[in-house]
Amino acid sequence: MQLSVLLALGGASVAATAAFAAGGTPALSGVVAVFASVFAVYNFDRLADKSPAEGRSTPERRALTQRWSTVLRVCVAASALLALVLGASVSLAAFAWTIAFPLLGMLYALPLRAGGRVYRLKDVPYLKPFYVCACWTELTAVSLSHSGLDATPAIVVFAVFVYPRFFISANLGDVRDVEDDAAAGIRSLPQRLGRNATLRLLEVVHWASAAGLLLAVASGVAPPAMLGLLVPTAVAYAIFRAYVRRPDRQAFFTDLYDLELVLYAPSWAIAAALTTG
Repeated sequence: MQLSVLLALGGASVAATAAFAAGGTPALSGVVAVFASVFAVYNFDRLADKSPAEGRSTPERRALTQRWSTVLRVCVAASALLALVLGASVSLAAFAWTIAFPLLGMLYALPLRAGGRVYRLKDVPYLKPFYVCACWTELTAVSLSHSGLDATPAIVVFAVFVYPRFFISANLGDVRDVEDDAAAGIRSLPQRLGRNATLRLLEVVHWASAAGLLLAVASGVAPPAMLGLLVPTAVAYAIFRAYVRRPDRQAFFTDLYDLELVLYAPSWAIAAALTTG
């Protein structure tokens, strides 16, 4: 979890599920490319951020990143190169969609100089959860381009469903990092709303996303197999409640929350087998 391997597996699972939602079979190149991209982007972000406040809320991860910094740099470069090679080997469209995620990730973390001042998108007030969720939702297009699949109403439903799911995860991280962000001058939604109000908002998003999924399946817009995603949603809600009850373990539960994404593809596959068999 500390080196974002679980998160990268979650990205691979999202890619596979996107192909299922589009009525096809996931391409191995797309699944591996997404895994490599997520691993590269998140570890690059932690290596590139030299703020003294970075890692204050996750000291174990910060120490691990510093201790293995040389190895991580090699792994990040190799992962990014692998993703780009896989994209280029499929098609120009697959390459374009594949390179978009690491480029957006680097753009978010790297300092940009303009008008004699240095800016980072990471420092733009309240941007993070919306930007990160858009980047993650883009991974569905990576999967479709590698698999040669077209967009369908079901894939649109899936994208609309996962965006608020990513929003919950991103804001849990911001609740955890609220002291880091304050020390670095970064303004986030949890700083603005406060911990309790943010958690209440996220609980509403939990139930609203699940209700939207049920409505999409009941109306026939999405296939019955999409109901399988309610299993990871329930697992995520259990982790969320543990997060609320144990603020002293919030770093652990924030990283464990990525298990929801990992469970997407197997839950869909099992639900599809049950509904067709």
